[in-house]
Amino acid sequence: MSKKSVLRASLDPDGQTPAPAAARRRAEHRFFIGYMIAMALVILIGFAPSFFLRGLVTTPNPLRPMRADALVHGLIATPLVLLFPIQALLVSLGRQRLHIALGKAGFILALTMVPLLYVVGSFSYRTTPPPMASLAPVMASLVLFALPAMAALLW
Repeated sequence: MSKKSVLRASLDPDGQTPAPAAARRRAEHRFFIGYMIAMALVILIGFAPSFFLRGLVTTPNPLRPMRADALVHGLIATPLVLLFPIQALLVSLGRQRLHIALGKAGFILALTMVPLLYVVGSFSYRTTPPPMASLAPVMASLVLFALPAMAALLW
């Protein structure tokens, strides 16, 4: 099928207005790009005082020294968070090969996060004073992160 016939197939019979499926696909792409950008911004802004801008901005409570495991966790998690909107944009632009290549690299980063989540959570549990010390949320986040990663690996 030629590019012209594909273009015509995506237009209504008048040849000018996009067919509903094409319009819906563009709306979905815009939604997912916006959603991923919003999610990345929330994460980046949320961790700005304690990680990204640590020492540059004042915080309501004094911060404890950054542990090496938490630093490695942040250095691996940051590219993953930035990869979310990039991946959505690549799909929207039709750059599937680049999307797949970046997805494979992101998947390797995600796999390294599973043991890191356990290490960071375990150390945080030992160093956080009660009443915040509860291992249940840490283990729940580990499972909620690891299950989709394992499902993707098996798929």
